[in-house]
Amino acid sequence: MADCRMFVKNKNYLNHSSVNRLILFTYTMAMLFAPHCCVLETESRNTSCENELTCIRCTMKAQCSWILSQQRCVEHPNLPCSWFIVNSKEECPRFSVVTHYDDNDKIKSLKYTVKVSNDSVDFMNFRNESNFICDSLKIDKSEIKIDGMMVCSTRIKLNYFAEYISQLLAAFLFYVKFNGITLQLDNFAEPYDRVYEHNCVDDKNNENCGTCTWNDDDFTRCVKLCSYKDSCEGHNELYISHVGGVKKFWNFTSQEVNDRCAEIKVTDVHPLSGTMAGGTTIMITVKNHRTFANNRNVTVTVAGTVCANSVSTKKTITCITTPPSDDTYEPPSGPVLVTYTSNNGHVFNIESSQTFQFYVGTTCGAPRPVLGLKQELYGIGSGGTTVTLKGLRFNKPCDAFPARMFVKLPNGTMQFASSNCDKPVDDTHIDCRAPQLNSSNGWDINTPNFTRVLNFGLEVMNIVNNQSLYVNGPLISYYHVLDNNPVLENFEIELGGSVVVYGNHLRYIHPADVLIRFQDALVKDCKITSATKRSFVCMPNTSVVVSKEMFVKIGGLLTYNVTKRPYAFSKIIWYYMVPWLVVVVLALACFYQINNRYKMHRTVHDPPVNLKDLDTQTALL
Repeated sequence: MADCRMFVKNKNYLNHSSVNRLILFTYTMAMLFAPHCCVLETESRNTSCENELTCIRCTMKAQCSWILSQQRCVEHPNLPCSWFIVNSKEECPRFSVVTHYDDNDKIKSLKYTVKVSNDSVDFMNFRNESNFICDSLKIDKSEIKIDGMMVCSTRIKLNYFAEYISQLLAAFLFYVKFNGITLQLDNFAEPYDRVYEHNCVDDKNNENCGTCTWNDDDFTRCVKLCSYKDSCEGHNELYISHVGGVKKFWNFTSQEVNDRCAEIKVTDVHPLSGTMAGGTTIMITVKNHRTFANNRNVTVTVAGTVCANSVSTKKTITCITTPPSDDTYEPPSGPVLVTYTSNNGHVFNIESSQTFQFYVGTTCGAPRPVLGLKQELYGIGSGGTTVTLKGLRFNKPCDAFPARMFVKLPNGTMQFASSNCDKPVDDTHIDCRAPQLNSSNGWDINTPNFTRVLNFGLEVMNIVNNQSLYVNGPLISYYHVLDNNPVLENFEIELGGSVVVYGNHLRYIHPADVLIRFQDALVKDCKITSATKRSFVCMPNTSVVVSKEMFVKIGGLLTYNVTKRPYAFSKIIWYYMVPWLVVVVLALACFYQINNRYKMHRTVHDPPVNLKDLDTQTALL
């Protein structure tokens, strides 16, 4: 209302001001309005007025105003003053509820009184002129207005408890409505009231209970949990939600409170971090934990992982973290979730506002590598060749080392490589040596082709108490055993310096498997650039002096003494003919150029005969 009066005052001022002041005012407002609009627009993106259901919470946001006549929160309303618009929490009327119980042997009486204070906007006068009713469900009620108070009352017969409900209490929702609009009370819990079958001392009520109310998705929700020690309610669970004056019981089995209420809350978690190896003891403090834990099973989840061996006291829960699941890639983080499960299957969750963070740590625990979905690996029966296993988590959270490859033979046995894999340098692959397959370990060298395709896996050794982790490759990944070992016949050195090695069964040679030594001791490495079934090409790290012999070692097991390939007759002819042909072509080119110069000189210094005859005839004339 104050803003409405200020608007009228400003309007009169503008009507009586001079033109110059009007122009100055307009210019000033235009300069100020542009940046201010930007601020409002930015803030409005982060503010949702419609979600606020009380006057105080609404007006605490800069962009929001509360419409008393409609009991709703809007953003920058452009409405007449008669709508009772409030823009600051100081102007909000305060509503409080007082309940009074009375009973005899047959009837329980309840008087529900709503009092109004801080009514600076004359809301009660507006309410007195409106149609006022008390609304509830399943019970008869009456209403009256008394000196700024709205009183709802009801009477319940004791046989109501026997006929309609099986509990020792009845929970009701009372709503005060005017012109069909529900009055939004400052406390969400106040519309809920209870009538007990037995006598209950008011000061003992809620002594062993925890109550929580909050607004979520336009529903006001109420939860009340009591232990058997509560003198009024005994062991009781109450879950109710309502919207627009309509009462609904939650139709799902699990309720969750996300750090919303003082009485039902995780107040502390210590510590807030632990290693992915597990084994960190944490302590969770829960308000009213003793009440909630009574006759209920308590479990704890930390950042999505189970916290084992939980022990409860009156206020705290102590448990030990377990390692995250095997498919966890990065160290997880998240809230602590305390779950209370009653005998009737009701599940109630309390989530902490604090976040627990797992980290790798100096002792990362057990590695958890995973092999890729589809891989085609190739090797030879004698083994020792390098194969690259692809997947994830080879060095996160810790190195999958030491490790070795194994294959599964047709008879079901596992054959392991005789040497370990290289220490992984990244998280997506690891280089290993293939195992040796022979008759001593159950391998038939004459086995048909369709059985020469084997499943494989990785053994990570000495992870915990000298135990091993066996990681099986997917069933759609295979290790192909080639029919024959590589055969090397000879080599030749090309003009560009590359070395071509000829033989057979060379297609699947891994570059890391090949070690080449020439008689020239300066050549330390020859890197393979391409490979086919009958040859592979490598490039030495230094130029190769013409050599007749080289040594090739494949997979650390097979050693070959390879001789230089003899030149074919055609190659010999071309080898010698090409230089001579080049010399002949150059000689012919020089001869042709010299001959052309001689002819040009003769033409200039020796005149033609016909020109001499012309001179003679001219002299005779």
